Formats: sequence, C-alpha cells, structure tokens
Amino acid sequence: MSNPLLDSDQAGAASGRSLARALRAFVSDRFDLRADQAYEGHTLESVRKDVQFRGANLWILMFAILICSIGLNVNSPAVVIGAMLISPLMGPILGVGVGVAIYDFDLLLTALKNLAIATLAAVAVSALYFALSPITEAQSELLARTNPTLWDVLVATFGGFAGIIAVSRREKGNALPGVAIATALMPPVCTAGFSVATGQWEFFFGSLYLFFINLTFIALATFVLARSMHFTRQTFVDERRERRVRRWTYVIAACVAVPSVYTAYVTVEESLQKQRISAFVDRECDFAGAEVIARHTIPGEGDAPTRLELVVVGDPVSEEQIAERASRLERYGLPNTDLVVMQDAAAEASAQFAALEQQEAMAMLYRRNQEADAQREARIAALEAIVRPGERSNVGPSDPLGLGAEAEALYPALRGLRFARLPPADSSAESDVLGVAYAAGLGGLDGQEAGQLSRWLARRTGVDSVLLVR
Repeated sequence: MSNPLLDSDQAGAASGRSLARALRAFVSDRFDLRADQAYEGHTLESVRKDVQFRGANLWILMFAILICSIGLNVNSPAVVIGAMLISPLMGPILGVGVGVAIYDFDLLLTALKNLAIATLAAVAVSALYFALSPITEAQSELLARTNPTLWDVLVATFGGFAGIIAVSRREKGNALPGVAIATALMPPVCTAGFSVATGQWEFFFGSLYLFFINLTFIALATFVLARSMHFTRQTFVDERRERRVRRWTYVIAACVAVPSVYTAYVTVEESLQKQRISAFVDRECDFAGAEVIARHTIPGEGDAPTRLELVVVGDPVSEEQIAERASRLERYGLPNTDLVVMQDAAAEASAQFAALEQQEAMAMLYRRNQEADAQREARIAALEAIVRPGERSNVGPSDPLGLGAEAEALYPALRGLRFARLPPADSSAESDVLGVAYAAGLGGLDGQEAGQLSRWLARRTGVDSVLLVR
C-alpha cells in the first residue's frame, strides 16, 4: 500500500529536477558559444592574417593615426571615433592572447613584433603631424587620454572578451569596430606623439600607460576566453621542444601580464581613493557660511601621511571644526590622512595676482617714461646745440636766409636771431616739419607779437610751425 505523503514528495522532487534540467538547457542554449562558431582553422587563419603589419595594413594604420591626430588637435570627438573605426590595431593584440592560449610561440612572437612596429609607427607619424601643426595647445580630447582609471581596465577586459568572440564567429558583424572604439587604442598613442612633438613629457608616460593597460587586458581577456572555448593547443613531436615552447610562452605572458596587473591594482586604488575623498568632502565638509571651492590631494611618501587640502571661501572655519571633521576621515577609509583647510585662499590669490599685474603695469609705464625722458633730453640737447649763440650746429648754418636782419627790422627788440629746422621725433612716420628760433630780446615781445613772429618765420622758412626759444 503506497504512502500518499511519500508519493507526493517524490513527485515534487522529480518536478524540481525536471525544472532544473529545463532551466539548464535554456541557459545552455542561450549562452552556448558553439552555436554559430566558425571552423577553428578559419578563426586562427583570420587572426594570423590580421597580426601582420605590412602593405595595406600599415598604410591604413598611418592614415588612421593622422585622422586621429587631427581630431585630437581640433578637439573633435567625431573625427577621433572615425579614426578608431579605421584602425587595425586590434589584430596583433588578439594574436598575443590566442598565441598564449594555444601555445603557438611563432604566433605570439609575430604578434608582439608587429605590435611594437605598429606602436612605433603610430607615435612617429603622430609626432610628425603635431610638429607641423600650428595648434600646440593640449585640447580636452587629448588630456582625457593621459590618466587611466579603473573604468579603462574594465572596458579593456570586456572589450577583449567581445573581440575574440567576434573573431570566432561565422558572421563577423560589427563587434570588432565597436571594441576598437570602446577601448580607445588610437588616442593614447597619438597623445604620446603630441608629447614628443611639443616636449610636454608629462603627457607621454600617462598616455602610453593607458595604451599598455588597454592592450594587455584585451590580450588577457582573449587568452581566458580562447581557453574556455577549448581552442586546440599545438602539439609537438619532441616533448622537450614542447616544454621549452610552453615555458617561454608563459615567461613572455608573465612579463606582459604581471606589470599590467600591478598597474591595474594601483589604478583601482587611486580611483577608490578619489571616490572616498569625494564622499568625505561632499558629506562632511559642509561648513556653515563657507564653501569648498577646490580640493587637492598630496600623496605621502613612505610613512608620511596623505595631505588633503581644501580651499574654502566665506565665513572663517574654526580649528575645532577642522579637527572634528578630520576625526571622521577613518570612517571613509582614509587613515593616515591630514586635513588642511586653506581659508580665503582664492581671494588672497586673486589679490596677489592683481597686485602683481599692477606692479608689472607700473614697471612698464616707468620704462616708457624713462625712454620718453631720454628722447626728450636728447632733443633738448640737440636744440641747444643748434640755437645757442656761440655753439656749432650739426644741421647747417644757423641763419642761412638772413632772417636775423629782417626780424630785427620788424621787431627792434630782437638781437641776433638764429633759426634751424627741427629733426622729426620719429623718422619712420610722417611728422610735421618744425623749426626753432632763438634770439636775445624775445622776452620784450608780447603774446600777439610773438605769435606774429612765429607765423612769419614759418611761412618764410617753409615749415609748419616755429618754436620760439626765449
């Protein structure tokens, strides 16, 4: 006689197993990479062909570099994206990952050699462009490629996964161009060329660092997925050769991977540190009547603490408030960090800048006045040499037209009039023709008589105006 409760439990267990099998079958069907996978030989042949950089591939790379450099130079995201679509740089990077996965030492060496050739050619072409370009200012599109972050590591990893899957499909689709855009391999290389051409070396190492992060994690992701898709590994008749090839393959892979893992760890730590600092400042540094307008972090060396500097404007912040905020740093994962609040630094800096500008303006005005005074003294000395009685003139006779006798006949108070043309102040510009006259007794003339004498001398000598020197 059957037990109804036992039969019910067995039926429930059987139903659960059936549901689990159906779920596994559904998941396996949906995520099975073998469904539309190309023949493995075709995939490897495609990888080997794209690894080579000669002929058309090399020319396409150089043109793509020029396009990308122009886009960075004029700050055009659309042009940069177009250059990344053209770039064939993904080929040798995928070749490195596949070569390590299947122990194909020849493919690995060929991929590394062509990757080095492509990188050097890209830096050289971009450096040549930026050396000839009249625009030498670093635009925002260029500056964005100088500081790798955690997100660059993640994008490169997922891009590598997508890249090897796309290469191994019967229908290639548009995944590879999308990977090239997402991982942004071209802009960092062009940025390195910009730094070489302009001598701004602070951009060089950051951009190559980003490029190295991208290519390494794309290769690592390719290696992982190629292994999981069970690509056939190379076999060797000679076991000793097989061991040697595998050993060297792993050595080269480690030399590439270990530094990248370390740099990725440092990048992740820097990103997390920035997030912790942002969270602390946003949540804790809400001083009443004051506002944080800038922040700056100075990493400590050795056992020295990290220094977090905040620039605050507004009402004064007391030492007690600063100490109370500093005590909360550990809650945000910021131990061994000193909080420094710089109050009214912006206003002080602005005042210092204004004072500096005023000093520079006054110094320039003083120099100009000195130059004007020197010119004035030189002209006065020249005039005195021309018109003073008993002194020789360097511009010709002092009374070549016999003006003295005529002037004395018109104005009996005058004695011994001397006249000379005045050299123009600026020989490069058109100036009025002036004259100068000196005579004893000029003080005996009133204003009207002096004006008449000046106009008569000007018309008589053909100058625009005459200066009477008393």
